[in-house]
Amino acid sequence: MLQKSKNYVRRIRIIVKRLFSAALAALLLLFAGCGEGPEPSDRPEALTDADLPLSDAARLGAAPEFLTEEQQLLYRQAFALYSAMFDGETTGIDDAFPAADGQTEHDEYTPPDSDCTYVSSNSRWRDWADFDRVVHGLFTDAFWAACNDSGSGPIYIEHDGRLFILDCAYGDQYYNGNIPDEFTLAAQTDERIDFTVTAHYSYPYPRQDETQEERDNRLETSYEYTRTYPVTLVNTDAGWRFDAFTTPNQADMRLLGEWDGVEETDFYGGNASGSSASLYVNERLGFSMEMPLSWLGQVEVEEEYDLPHRGGGNCVTFYHKATRDNGEGGVLFFLDCYPGQWSEDDPPVVAGHSVVVAQTEENTYLLRTPSDVEYSQTDPALAAEYQALAAQQDFISTHIYMTDQKK
Repeated sequence: MLQKSKNYVRRIRIIVKRLFSAALAALLLLFAGCGEGPEPSDRPEALTDADLPLSDAARLGAAPEFLTEEQQLLYRQAFALYSAMFDGETTGIDDAFPAADGQTEHDEYTPPDSDCTYVSSNSRWRDWADFDRVVHGLFTDAFWAACNDSGSGPIYIEHDGRLFILDCAYGDQYYNGNIPDEFTLAAQTDERIDFTVTAHYSYPYPRQDETQEERDNRLETSYEYTRTYPVTLVNTDAGWRFDAFTTPNQADMRLLGEWDGVEETDFYGGNASGSSASLYVNERLGFSMEMPLSWLGQVEVEEEYDLPHRGGGNCVTFYHKATRDNGEGGVLFFLDCYPGQWSEDDPPVVAGHSVVVAQTEENTYLLRTPSDVEYSQTDPALAAEYQALAAQQDFISTHIYMTDQKK
């Protein structure tokens, strides 16, 4: 069950604002090819193992062959740190780069005039100065400022000389590291290197009638779609720094957009119909919902607002399109949003089975299954398609997020 919290309600906006800022900067730099460079950093020129130790696997990670050994190491260091910070939990650096003396209890801090709560880091960079040295040893000042912007303030901050983190999380990851990344050099001078990375992605869950062994073999030998994203290195007074960077999982994130059941737009632009997941966004009701990849093109949505029931509720119905087109119902589930505090024992709508997935001070959000048979009783293949979608309701119930865009 999702509960509203100060940081959690900002999860989607944090992702979008930071990615859009970083991606826009990256694209402008990649295609402009001219203009003033970033401000030089006064940090030391090179990071040592003591600053940012890499695992054996990270040291052997893919890196462009057209870079020097020093630049390849910088790429691997940036990849390891950026992944730990932004590919999952923002506190992921605590697990990826733990402090030598073990974990301690987290302290909490809420800055003045802010409703965001930060937690102290248990990484090797508990001291802000150590963390600051590392991030500025990898990234330009301007690029790091864009990465660290949550839209409501920085994600990583200093408080009393210590590193504090806005604790939030990002979406599911479909990057297939079994397939080597491809690097393409776009331009190279003594002052700047522009290149692109093409990463490969696969649906990570077993498909219908696919065994675990078949799934493992599919992930080891094939992929389903790719993403290509830009990376830029600039030669500052302090040495080479990344002025545009991301990781495959972050490159697969999408901007918030209206659900149309078939296509969506990712933040690099273009048709993302092969995307890893679909994002339905309902700004009026203040929530978003992530769909599995397999739902693309199979599900349609119908919205009803201000219903004359229990004080004026709202209902979003999700259908299996093929079953509905066949005139046989097709309702997968309902997402009810009703004013007030409701429970699963006392839901606003009695028909079907309701599960509370989120609550705010004003509303309760419930995922409700239909009370009637909605799959085809005349077409076994159509019934199997419906049931495969309906069986993923557990995934749906844990991928519903509150936003602060409620109107």
